[in-house]
Amino acid sequence: MSQTGAYHLGDLGWSSSRILSFYYPGTQLQILNDSIVFWQNP
Repeated sequence: MSQTGAYHLGDLGWSSSRILSFYYPGTQLQILNDSIVFWQNP
């Protein structure tokens, strides 16, 4: 994954799951543990 490319896609309004799907097609995101929080939307 290109960090610069992912950053710019985020600036265009792409969600994190859409960006990951773009770079890693066919993969799925899933919550491993609800108590672990890496980021929160303001």
